[in-house]
Amino acid sequence: MKKIDLARQYCPTGSPSNALHKLNRYIRDVKGLKESLAHHGYRPKDRSITPKQVLIFHNFLGEVSGHFRPVKD
Repeated sequence: MKKIDLARQYCPTGSPSNALHKLNRYIRDVKGLKESLAHHGYRPKDRSITPKQVLIFHNFLGEVSGHFRPVKD
């Protein structure tokens, strides 16, 4: 899956660029997300993500359905 496509799922309003910036903020700010992704081969410059990495996003941020609100600790 392309990273931008996942970003658009979590941030459907606004530009694709804004969605990607917001997804990158989630990666940086959600406790444990960055480390878990890195453990499974994620690098910030990657343009695509593996199915396992998509599952990690879903585990940390929640499944995408309607309007997304990030899970807070």
